[in-house]
Amino acid sequence: MPSSFIEFQRCHDLETVEEIKTVLGRGGIPYQLASSAGISSESWMGMSGRDAGGTIIVQVPADQCGAAMAAMAKEYLKSGLPNDHFLHRASDDDLTAMLGEANTWNPYDMAHARRLIEERGIDPAAVAARKAEYQRKLTLGRRPPAGLVAAGWICAFLGGIFGAVIGWSLSSSKDTTPAGEFYTYDEASRKTGHTILALSCLSSALIFLLMAYRRLAD
Repeated sequence: MPSSFIEFQRCHDLETVEEIKTVLGRGGIPYQLASSAGISSESWMGMSGRDAGGTIIVQVPADQCGAAMAAMAKEYLKSGLPNDHFLHRASDDDLTAMLGEANTWNPYDMAHARRLIEERGIDPAAVAARKAEYQRKLTLGRRPPAGLVAAGWICAFLGGIFGAVIGWSLSSSKDTTPAGEFYTYDEASRKTGHTILALSCLSSALIFLLMAYRRLAD
């Protein structure tokens, strides 16, 4: 049975995405693209993650996440850190915090952060604790972009499919990560999404009935 795709790396620009795609391609590791705003795959060309309303998410098969990580590390460890790189000044706590939220950091930085953790002999338990804290945050979800919510309300009152799509995205979107599957947005935002979805459906129904009434009246 094919392995499901899970979140591997979050990126804020297409340059980083292209770098990751190149490395994964060399290693023969399948990947696909999505976004935190619900925009999928090849619609990214010509826009940045921020332009699309969220971050670009690179996904790989769950059973190849380790291989993908190793491929990225092999590529980025070919060269040392520049003398002015912030990791030279990073404390042990900084490094464990980075590993706790590994998929949100630049893969180049993460490869060298892992190397430094090994070189410094940092207790793996400290890293595990950070990962557990990050996982707890994932279960709570995050707040969506204000613009997305505003667009949802406007479209809901106007009726039509766009309000319903935004409402469904806010209420039902999930992120599949190495730590598990979690709702993308927090509970309050999911409730807002349900309301937008319901209002959008109601507005669309009223508009349809009004149009039908006018046709019958004519």
